[in-house]
Amino acid sequence: MKIGITKIIVTIALYSGTLLYTTDFCTAGNEYEPVVAEETVAPMTMKLGRGLVNVLTGWGELPRQLVIAVREDGVVPGIFTGLCNGVLMTVVRTGTGAVEAVFFMSSAPGDYDPLINPRFVWGHAN
Repeated sequence: MKIGITKIIVTIALYSGTLLYTTDFCTAGNEYEPVVAEETVAPMTMKLGRGLVNVLTGWGELPRQLVIAVREDGVVPGIFTGLCNGVLMTVVRTGTGAVEAVFFMSSAPGDYDPLINPRFVWGHAN
């Protein structure tokens, strides 16, 4: 039987990636530290939920940005800048939510921190 070189390379890459990925979770420094399931799953669940909520409510950035711009710049310039910012932030928040929902198992960019501030459309920026 002849096995293709591509199949061999893909198999080696998958095994290597799995080994490197699991080694990070299994060994913390030089000693073994048991991982509590709740400590691992809870932040993942929060990140998944935050991502799904931002995908579903990303459109809320349009009225939010309009209100913010009208308060800061006045009515006429605020409508123009608020509309532009709102469309842009709708795309950003929805895209960020999709990324968080897809990669919810990854702890990046920190300890499951949100990729966008505020973490929800109705929140206040820090």
